[in-house]
Amino acid sequence: MGNDFIFKKTVLTKEQAGDARRNNDRWQAHKTGKAYVLHVQSRTCNHSLRVQAYGKDVYQAVRRYYRGVDNKCNWIWQCTKVIKVFECSNESSCQEGKLLLKKI
Repeated sequence: MGNDFIFKKTVLTKEQAGDARRNNDRWQAHKTGKAYVLHVQSRTCNHSLRVQAYGKDVYQAVRRYYRGVDNKCNWIWQCTKVIKVFECSNESSCQEGKLLLKKI
């Protein structure tokens, strides 16, 4: 008994490889800038969560969260609201730092 698993390489078509490359480029552009921790609340219930967003300032980070990676998403704006913004003191663990903005 050992590692009997054999992983077969997935062959992508030219179109799939191009889509993967463009999506990776889009993600890399989306996460440029300084990291911020956003406290988000549902507009329909009392559910809240934290998300990490990137931008050159707080405004751009919140805008990128609402618009999504593809810059076309509209349902995030309709379903959630950002209630607090913190600077991110540890990017890998999404640890909050100083409070920057409250009740947007």
